[in-house]
Amino acid sequence: MSSSRRHLGSQRTAQAGPSSPTATGSKRGRQGSPSDDAPRPSKKSKGKQKAKGPRTAAQKKRGHKDPDHLTQDSLTEAEKSLQCLWGVFSATDVPEMPTPAQITAFNRRFTTTDKWEAYYNTLSHNSTEALSKISALRRDATLRTKSPIARNIAAMDDHDLNTMFVGILSPGLKQWRPDLVGGTFQDCATNHAYVRLSPDLSLLNDRKVLQKLYRNCIWSLNRRKVVSELTLPGSVVARVKVTQDYKRQNALADNRGTSIRGNGWPGEVALLVEESFSNSEDEYDPTDGRFTILPKDARSSDITIFIRSVDEDRETVGKADGRWKERDRKVVEGAQPTKISARLPRKVPLDWFNPTIFNKYPAILRARYRDSGVALPAARHWVNGRVPDKFKSMSNTEFKPYSDEVRGYYKLPTDEELAQMDLDGDADEEYDGNGQKMDVDDEDEPATSDE
Repeated sequence: MSSSRRHLGSQRTAQAGPSSPTATGSKRGRQGSPSDDAPRPSKKSKGKQKAKGPRTAAQKKRGHKDPDHLTQDSLTEAEKSLQCLWGVFSATDVPEMPTPAQITAFNRRFTTTDKWEAYYNTLSHNSTEALSKISALRRDATLRTKSPIARNIAAMDDHDLNTMFVGILSPGLKQWRPDLVGGTFQDCATNHAYVRLSPDLSLLNDRKVLQKLYRNCIWSLNRRKVVSELTLPGSVVARVKVTQDYKRQNALADNRGTSIRGNGWPGEVALLVEESFSNSEDEYDPTDGRFTILPKDARSSDITIFIRSVDEDRETVGKADGRWKERDRKVVEGAQPTKISARLPRKVPLDWFNPTIFNKYPAILRARYRDSGVALPAARHWVNGRVPDKFKSMSNTEFKPYSDEVRGYYKLPTDEELAQMDLDGDADEEYDGNGQKMDVDDEDEPATSDE
């Protein structure tokens, strides 16, 4: 692993080992070396780099870009119209399919798009049935108050909802299942129905853009949901849960890393937590409203103790100034890891790993971490379960004896072994805490659209 992939503090151990070059005298992860002076990404740039590691094997296998897929921030207004017509209030709701009878009736009535567009231009915007549909829509939305989708729908004006439903009901159609009705989206947008979402009204007459929005909402996001649910019932809810799990894990990584750096620790120490998969996943327990921490068996127990001390300090400071809003996590004996929590991080210091477990890994997996630094001294140098503050300001030279001691616990591949390995061929593989290759598929990745 090259130093450019490890952010701040990457050179502090001089890639130590008995045969390593002499370490410099610069501060560890502080000022003094080019890598240590590298600016930390701002919050904004960090958000754009939310995937905190290289592409997974599943992403590589997918390869091509779906021509009907747009990014989430490109479709909020158009998707809102379609969600109203479909009666979709949540990321876990699967759109209903039209029945064969409905498809046959539609095809009999509308044989060409010209006929349909001409008919739409003659429609009246007065409909008692449309008002009934709106009342039912609002009633259903009030039952889903935790869903942002439902809240967005509830904020729409009755006149704008009426515009959409009249376009469906006037020609005798009872439901939208689907095809997009000629101009209802443009009409509603022009009337400022989507003002809360700040739409770009200059694109309303761009037919290609509207076609892409429609194809994305129908044939990418929602078709994927329908096919997934038909193939494996319950998979849509499961995938939304995976997305929520990833979000919590990412937030925890960000908060811990910010705290560690803010308290003056070298960059290498922050790397213990800044990759999402270096942190434990958790699951909501409805019995007490808390989150059960799922085990990260491959992580060193000493590092777990250090991370919990970081969390204790964060909570103390956060509660003191009234800013503590993180979920309440608990340790439960016998909790079982999920596929997410079992997944190994790629860019962590060597001492993140439990040495006994690490040394049993196949050589090609151990080779990934051959250039990783060391974050903390061995636990025998700690005081009352805490790492003394003197290690914050040590130079590379001062820390090298401690680094060499820790590296001695780990069995790293020899140069002869490395020469026989296909490191590039293994680069996209994902491994679990037992050193076994993982089959990571689409269902293990975050959903595209979520609550």
